[in-house]
Amino acid sequence: MAVLTSYNKAIELYIINGRTGKVHFNTFKNFTSLNMPINLVYDENSVLVSYFNHRNKNFEIWTVEQYQERIETSALNMLSDYFKGNTYKPQESKERTIFEEEIFGSPVYIKHMEVSESKMSLTRRNLFIITGENQLYTIKRDFVSTRRPRPGAKNFFESEKFPEYTYFLPYQPVDYLSYYLRLATLNKIVFSPTDMESTIFTLCYGRDIFLIRNAPDKTFDMITEDFNHVVLILILIGATVGILAFKRLMNSAKIKKAHIE
Repeated sequence: MAVLTSYNKAIELYIINGRTGKVHFNTFKNFTSLNMPINLVYDENSVLVSYFNHRNKNFEIWTVEQYQERIETSALNMLSDYFKGNTYKPQESKERTIFEEEIFGSPVYIKHMEVSESKMSLTRRNLFIITGENQLYTIKRDFVSTRRPRPGAKNFFESEKFPEYTYFLPYQPVDYLSYYLRLATLNKIVFSPTDMESTIFTLCYGRDIFLIRNAPDKTFDMITEDFNHVVLILILIGATVGILAFKRLMNSAKIKKAHIE
């Protein structure tokens, strides 16, 4: 459970074990403007907070990720636990919870922020943001990960698969999902999964309503519109003819062998 409080010009984040009530993580950030929008969202093992830093004069995204000091040596056990629906319960006396945090400068004004949701949660969970201009903007989840490597610093969980850390996130106009539409007073974002894991419906509403079909991790489970169906059909026909010819050849070989004996 994550709780965000405020006092003076600071916000304070608590991450609490909802079963035992133990506070696992507690820290604060100064120079926050409390009269500007503040958001808190969850993403599996992560908590993301957005706020306006009046010293830097821009919105920031504060990422806190939780890890367990555990190494699973058996892939069979992992698969068995997954299919049985067994949740992992760490033994606090033996295993330590590790928290990593990072701050990123947002390229846009953040009025409201959510993390995308798909049917099976297999698709990358990107950030969807309603900007101050009532536009829908998206940020790839990898850009706000604490696993981004820092030059000259060593993080045990960092990975070269993530882009190198920079404070300011890249501004990409193509990530505006509302295009050139002039929308008014958008306040909330909700997601509706489709039958295709890669695709979700994103609805923004307020005075106006905006709906878009989006693929946060590209359409990895769908055939593209320019797919060459003719080639696929020819391959299937060729494979079928080859199988039938090989089967006939094998039957002929068996008949000849029996005749020789």
